[in-house]
Amino acid sequence: MDDLEPGQPYLEHFPQGCSRMERIPLEELPFTIGRNASAHFQIKSAQVSREHAALLRQGEEFRVRDLGSTNGTLLNGHKVQDSPIKDGDVLHIATTELVFRDGRAIAGANGATEVAQTQNLPAEANSPRTIIRRVRYLHELLTHRCIRVVFQPIVDFESREPIGFQALGRGNHQELSSAPTELFALATECRLADRLSQLFRMVALEEARQLPSDTRLFLHVHPTELDNGDLLETLRHAQLELPGENRLVVEIPEAWAPERAKLRTLHTQLQQWGIALAYDDFRAGQARFHELIEAAKPDYLKLDMALVRSIDVAAARRKLVQEIIQLSRDEGVAVVAKGIETDEQATDFRELGCTLAQGFLFGRPLPASSLVCVAEA
Repeated sequence: MDDLEPGQPYLEHFPQGCSRMERIPLEELPFTIGRNASAHFQIKSAQVSREHAALLRQGEEFRVRDLGSTNGTLLNGHKVQDSPIKDGDVLHIATTELVFRDGRAIAGANGATEVAQTQNLPAEANSPRTIIRRVRYLHELLTHRCIRVVFQPIVDFESREPIGFQALGRGNHQELSSAPTELFALATECRLADRLSQLFRMVALEEARQLPSDTRLFLHVHPTELDNGDLLETLRHAQLELPGENRLVVEIPEAWAPERAKLRTLHTQLQQWGIALAYDDFRAGQARFHELIEAAKPDYLKLDMALVRSIDVAAARRKLVQEIIQLSRDEGVAVVAKGIETDEQATDFRELGCTLAQGFLFGRPLPASSLVCVAEA
């Protein structure tokens, strides 16, 4: 992408699995968003319509218009058909979040804004020989269990005592990245993501026996496992293996919302076994919340870190978070604020009515043995 021109509107976007923000200039209006390759901003997702939404300008006003999409367009958490959009407003197209920036408000103070550049990998990284080696390394990782699992506490805001721990998988193969996002990207290409997810859960269960028996264990399920016939069996096994009663919490992506029939089947079985359900990385609003509740009412709702880290700078985000927390309280769903790193963030979310938190402020991810030592100290 080229640098932004002074006064040019743009969208802020965090690509999946990337911590670096990209700015997408709206060089041509109307600016279309959809699954088609012809869209100005393409989102390759079955939840996105071919021609989903458009941003346009009418006089001095910018607007967002839904183009008859199947799953709708959300503006600050509300479904819209044709609505004004202002600087800082949050747009959701399926699970993709875009923040609108009216360049006119920024140009006077900052001039042209630098656009984040996507780093190109060296050509040899995509060579057939390199790909074959990485696939072989992945098989080695799965066969020899070259992974490790760490646990991050989820705490009660008032007492700051852990009510549970989230299991987080890491790679431990000298030729592969330790980052789970990169490992799952490779595993997905090789159709092995479900095996990798199962391995992380297996090791997590083995090590979680060291954790306090009165705390919950949050285990993540990868999206590819929804169609895996072994998923329910592995979760039932996990519940039986875990000391204590009703300790297991299964985390599934908020993006599963459209899979209503499958979600209901999964949720019904989990309830029978005393396994709690959590939706992870929630960052939409009222419409998506009700969609999730209708599909399968969760016990926990975990807010996306992007929401947590931006409520102090974007009024629209704060209003959206406040609405989500109130809706959850009305439905008896516990909200977990992820990514809390500062006392200021903690204070903000306590004031908004959030009861649970997860983040570096309350504890970094550690091996179970280290957490036991901390608790006994």
